[in-house]
Amino acid sequence: MVNIVDYDHAPIRPAPAPVPHTALIFYQSEGELMAVTRHSVSNSGHIGLGEIVDSNALSELVLSNTIADTGRLIPHNVLLNNGKHIIWHTKRQQRSMWIRQDRPRRLSVEYPPLLFVSSIDGRDVRIFGLPSNSRPTLTTRLYHAPLANIYEDGRLCQGTATLPSSVTLDNLADCESCLFDSQFTHINHSKTLKGCETSKKHFDYWVAKSKTREKVKASEMIFIGRLDNVLRGVL
Repeated sequence: MVNIVDYDHAPIRPAPAPVPHTALIFYQSEGELMAVTRHSVSNSGHIGLGEIVDSNALSELVLSNTIADTGRLIPHNVLLNNGKHIIWHTKRQQRSMWIRQDRPRRLSVEYPPLLFVSSIDGRDVRIFGLPSNSRPTLTTRLYHAPLANIYEDGRLCQGTATLPSSVTLDNLADCESCLFDSQFTHINHSKTLKGCETSKKHFDYWVAKSKTREKVKASEMIFIGRLDNVLRGVL
């Protein structure tokens, strides 16, 4: 026996009620947009921790026709690309460090996680220390980069190295080379590391790290502020 369904009189099931999925929070200062963060929203309406999105990712997020597309944020390790600045982070990495006191000397050290903030026009790059390899959020604690040749506000003293004339997502490694491939000659302020108020103490610290192969601990760096507060003074 074949059951015949009368589609003209079949009950119409109501569409499921919409539920919150994603929240965008816009940060501005003096009328200028500073940053945008994307947050997941639980079934109970609780907004989770945010991730910074750039202008391109924001366009995809708002204009996309499918929720599946909203899961794609900016690529790799970039946090923000707003047409004026690019912000990205690097994880711990074992590299050479060149220091020059009486003579050039190469150390093998583990650089801590770092946050880079570069202007698009290549005029300057600022570098800060991070507590872990995790992707930073607006509430992440930032520290003075525990490195020489960096000013107290995070700006890198480039010396003979120069940033690309136009910083893009394709040449961030060139920006990083201005730091990693330079010769560290002196500290530019006394807050690079706890107890390392002079260039000698600073370099002695790194020589010791090179011998012991120990990583830089967050407790050894000097806290500046949360990422959102620091960005207000930079962007």
